[in-house]
Amino acid sequence: MKRLNTKFIRFIISGGSAAIVEYGLFLLLSALYAPILVANTVSFLAGLVVSFTLNKVWVFSSKGALKRQFISYLLLALVNIVIGNALIWLFVEYWGVHAFVAKLLVMIVIALWNYLFFSKLIFKPISDVYGSSKHYDDL
Repeated sequence: MKRLNTKFIRFIISGGSAAIVEYGLFLLLSALYAPILVANTVSFLAGLVVSFTLNKVWVFSSKGALKRQFISYLLLALVNIVIGNALIWLFVEYWGVHAFVAKLLVMIVIALWNYLFFSKLIFKPISDVYGSSKHYDDL
């Protein structure tokens, strides 16, 4: 239980760091009059790099299989960006929510489901026959 709590706290901290990068870049690009979906996509990709690095190295302490993990992470990110852009568009264009508020709401939704995917699929530890913890990428 303590390991889960520590891991979750680290996930929150690393996610917060990635969110600051993502949201800060979104605000900057918006201030530079970038189209909203361009600002969202570019800022999302910058946050993705920060998030992947911190999650792999610090949160889940995952070793090896960089290529497989990054491809899995990237596939999830592609799903996230499509859903995120659709939600941003709905919030702003359909429901009249301010773009900055819409971006925060979308980031929260994505962060919640990402934790499930990261912990259960991408960086999931498994037990070998002797009960020691390994990661899929160690196999």
